[in-house]
Amino acid sequence: MIDKAFRICSVDGKEHKRINLTAKTEYGGDRMLYHREDLHEVLKTAATSVDGVGMPAEIRVQSRAVSCDCDAGSVVLESGEQLKGFDLIIAADGIRSKLRRIVLEEESDPMPTGQSAYRMMINAADIEDDKEILKFMDPREPVTTMVMGHSNRLIMGPARNGELFSIVAMVPDSTSMSLSCACFC
Repeated sequence: MIDKAFRICSVDGKEHKRINLTAKTEYGGDRMLYHREDLHEVLKTAATSVDGVGMPAEIRVQSRAVSCDCDAGSVVLESGEQLKGFDLIIAADGIRSKLRRIVLEEESDPMPTGQSAYRMMINAADIEDDKEILKFMDPREPVTTMVMGHSNRLIMGPARNGELFSIVAMVPDSTSMSLSCACFC
């Protein structure tokens, strides 16, 4: 879905600012609303398709990378297996990445943000008839809403063409490295 606006509200539901997003941006495209799982599936399908340019990508899971050589296009796995000859290596190895230091060519740990994100997805059909919610917003409207309350934020909007409603709660957390949790309802 194309995101039509970004609105900022207080905890009482009062809208304080609305930014129209329907005009083309400096990047030449619209801001999109999607479910991360759907984006991953589209990217995976495109990368592994035999109909694309070049060889289809091979996706390896549970293959922990311990080092890589970006210039040579090679990766060494925890098992000792060495994979070679890649034009592109995607190291989705998380917040405690072993490859970050190699790719950035510096001794860097992730920087704590002091925030943790708790995510959940709700079926829009389960809340679209709730009168209290409808006073504040329509869960299928293609708009991103941020509710500000002291040092906490809720960022909400539709996903999967309005079938799902996504909520991310950003809360202060000095004890973690900004790990996030997900919940699907």
